[in-house]
Amino acid sequence: MEQRYGRGARRVRDRRLVVWGGALIGALLLLWIGYAVFGGQAAASGEVAVFHADSAKQATVTVTFKHTDGRRVTCTVSALNSVGSAVGTKQFVLEPGQTSMVIRVNTVEPATQAQVDFCR
Repeated sequence: MEQRYGRGARRVRDRRLVVWGGALIGALLLLWIGYAVFGGQAAASGEVAVFHADSAKQATVTVTFKHTDGRRVTCTVSALNSVGSAVGTKQFVLEPGQTSMVIRVNTVEPATQAQVDFCR
């Protein structure tokens, strides 16, 4: 029947709709990826200044920050054991202009060091 009457107008319209819908979703996905990689990151970084293991279940970490923009930033600090595995993690909010913070991290085993995982 298709040879006799040609392709139906409805099938052509449906195919065109699927192609345009897929292109729109692809473009939105690329925009979201670009924002997540380049636009969503706050300009802040931190490093551990002082680490002290209070007990086998808790450590105190003093972190200093470089915070170049005026936004609030969420950071994560991990306490590590002697082989470098994370034994405790703490997430906290850094206010604009704040340059250091003392954080208590609960651990599941004794920690020997700490690191700042990320600031976003």
